[in-house]
Amino acid sequence: MIRFYDENDPSIEVSGYEKMKLHLIDNYPAVEGSITVNGKEYSGYFGLDSGADDALTIASPYVRKNSLVNTMKTIGKATAQGSDGSVYEMPVVLCPSITFAHKFLYNVPITLSSSTEGIDASEKIAGFFGNAFLKRFNTIIDFKNQFIYFKLNKHLYSEF
Repeated sequence: MIRFYDENDPSIEVSGYEKMKLHLIDNYPAVEGSITVNGKEYSGYFGLDSGADDALTIASPYVRKNSLVNTMKTIGKATAQGSDGSVYEMPVVLCPSITFAHKFLYNVPITLSSSTEGIDASEKIAGFFGNAFLKRFNTIIDFKNQFIYFKLNKHLYSEF
């Protein structure tokens, strides 16, 4: 459900939400986050991709830069088609821990992109959270002040 409010609407209540800086990287909304694998934290900017139906895709340059292939348990493979028409196959791996909005989510299936073009080949963004992940949070976006607020909801424990 999407609701739009006037800028100073008194019914907007952010108590209980985690406030984060909203970064626009090439006009793409992103937040800071991290994944932890084998005790090592990998952080960066992660795009908020409400058009994706997966949990998290790590961008191919970030995968290569941090040697993430073979660091997590492979549990499957996925074929992706980007909005630019590019098609490629990716391993689905089990990420031990994701830090997002000051919360920790464990054992999340994510994909490791090998794309050479399109948004999944971006050098500027570490990865992209899709709706399978984002649906676990209620979100308030304040574009004017460049903040975004997240609060866990009833979908926290739904299956990926």
